[in-house]
Amino acid sequence: MQKKQNQKNERNLSNKVEQTPGINIDDFIHSCDELAQLCKIIKDQNKTNQKLLKNFIKIRLVSIVEFNLKGIISNLIDRQDIEPKKILYEDSIVIDLDLLQNFKKDEYTKGRIVVAHLDKMNPGIVYGIMKKINQLDVFTWIDELLGLKNKTFWNEFKGLYRERNDLTHNLFDTNDTVATLEGKIEIMNILIMNLYIFTNLNLDIYDNHYPSSEIDKKYSTFLNRTGMTEKKFKIITKPFREKYKNENNRNRRY
Repeated sequence: MQKKQNQKNERNLSNKVEQTPGINIDDFIHSCDELAQLCKIIKDQNKTNQKLLKNFIKIRLVSIVEFNLKGIISNLIDRQDIEPKKILYEDSIVIDLDLLQNFKKDEYTKGRIVVAHLDKMNPGIVYGIMKKINQLDVFTWIDELLGLKNKTFWNEFKGLYRERNDLTHNLFDTNDTVATLEGKIEIMNILIMNLYIFTNLNLDIYDNHYPSSEIDKKYSTFLNRTGMTEKKFKIITKPFREKYKNENNRNRRY
């Protein structure tokens, strides 16, 4: 029985690697836009269909966010050549023979294997991984970079997952208005996109030590769009990284 179970898990892991998405910002934006368009037709439905459509939009939004977070994390690991041991809580992961057989395939990257191993991408897991990748308190950091109130990102992210669980497991119906749904789509669109780009910017400055000329070449359009400058980014980011480093050093001593 144990042998059959192991064989089943091996096949599943290989399938998960092949199904792990890459990052495609345009697709993410398009998917969010499609949900926003659905919001515009809610008022034309009868009450039952309005309720069902609202429920669907919220469940679908979480699926889109989760799918793209998998792509973001796998892409960051590969693009930034991040060591898995620096972001995983385990000391090792099992690599089955079926997966080894496919290593030469393009989709069998280090990042995709790690994400396939993680399986679930709930808020706690995402927070822990992105915190380790960025070496700072990631959600609070994004809030400050975007000029949001403290815990905005965390509360929106965690709240969306909690609401999705109530809809799917407890068969609740959402009480959100159309305007509220549209707002949640927009804020998740903004937060997820900025999480990815700010993370790359953080690593390119502090880990890869890119000169300002290279940073300007790669990120000037994004920085201008967000009203950010490299100098302002460093002023905000440096204390977060120093605090993370000090806390880690203190924890290691004890």
